[in-house]
Amino acid sequence: MTPLERAREALKKLRVWDDKTQRFTRINISVDRLFQIVKHLEAKGSMYDLHNGKRRMPVASLNTIRKIRDAWKSGALNQVLAPAVEQILESELTVVDRDQIETAQERLNDHYEAAYGGKKWRWDVRHLEEIGLYPEQALGVLGSYDKNHEASRDAQVAGRKFRGLNLYLAVHYIAIFHLWFPRAPFHYINMAAHGHADILLESRARDVPRYTTSAMDMLRYEIWRGDKHRNAYYSALGRHHLNAKRIAQLKEGIDRIKVKDTLVIPTMDAGATDWEQAMTIMEEGDNGDS
Repeated sequence: MTPLERAREALKKLRVWDDKTQRFTRINISVDRLFQIVKHLEAKGSMYDLHNGKRRMPVASLNTIRKIRDAWKSGALNQVLAPAVEQILESELTVVDRDQIETAQERLNDHYEAAYGGKKWRWDVRHLEEIGLYPEQALGVLGSYDKNHEASRDAQVAGRKFRGLNLYLAVHYIAIFHLWFPRAPFHYINMAAHGHADILLESRARDVPRYTTSAMDMLRYEIWRGDKHRNAYYSALGRHHLNAKRIAQLKEGIDRIKVKDTLVIPTMDAGATDWEQAMTIMEEGDNGDS
């Protein structure tokens, strides 16, 4: 029997006290989902975020999450989530994370080639300025890419999970969004790229791909152009099934952005890339907020 199989057997045998029913019950959940919930709690995350946070669907019922929290705090899950099992599940999660990076890299390469007549993308200041970043912005983005690229490679060699994945993924989408939305000011692209990366990593592999996210919609609705565009964006958030707290956080983040009224003028031909072309690749494998 493998360590993971032993963990499943241990979870089947485990009985925990349920305050709701006032009796000992099982925790009806898969080992990998149990592992994700415990990791979230270990990171000081709220159990309410797991049930009704940024996700469209809860990872488990609130009562199940409460039982897991209590069992984890009491040490009842130690035999289920033994070190060997954690190592296996960490590897599984790392594979999913690497897929997100590879997908982002492919999108960046494909869109750059389409926009610039087959030219290959390179991570350097010249290419970043070419897609519309100012020199200081290009230097900052390139520095972030190099730092996270090295950290990602070191983590892969050591066989451990890369903790800065959201930043590494966001750097790719900063470049991608500059190609997709050449008129968007940098600060909005930066905020949207980080939000989009977080959503992708939270949603992981969803069954039904969606063509956009609440973060990308900031750029689609061109919210930097004024109240009319921002209000239209806020009205469209309903389809992403965000709760009131998350919507308030988005509005606060947008209000904090301070940029000039002038638009970023890209060095590329404005007709070289458009929304229809972006969606063609996006729909091949992206997920929304769900």
